[in-house]
Amino acid sequence: MHGNFFLGQIPISMGYLSNLESLHLQNNGLSGGLPQSLQNCSSLKTLDLSMNSFTGKLPTWIGKSLVNLRFLDIQSNGFEGQIPKELCHLTSLQVLVFARNNFSGKVPTCIFQTDRDVTPTK
Repeated sequence: MHGNFFLGQIPISMGYLSNLESLHLQNNGLSGGLPQSLQNCSSLKTLDLSMNSFTGKLPTWIGKSLVNLRFLDIQSNGFEGQIPKELCHLTSLQVLVFARNNFSGKVPTCIFQTDRDVTPTK
């Protein structure tokens, strides 16, 4: 569903897709915060929300509920605040891209204290 002209928020009903493994919503006009119902998509391995207009803090439930994530791209949005330390629970994560947001503070060092091959991007 990437590269369309979808506007507004991600529908709450997207959280009903509990067996969904890959969600590509990049390069749309999506905005607002992430619906809490997405935490029900615990089978997600790929989540690409890049190049939208999402705002607010990155939810801590991403690290608590989406533990199978291997790829998380949230670049080019309006996320703010600190990067949640709960992302350290994503032990299968191989790609993490959070460039071009409004994050502040330090990146939790635990994200880089693993045996996985994670390369930070600027």
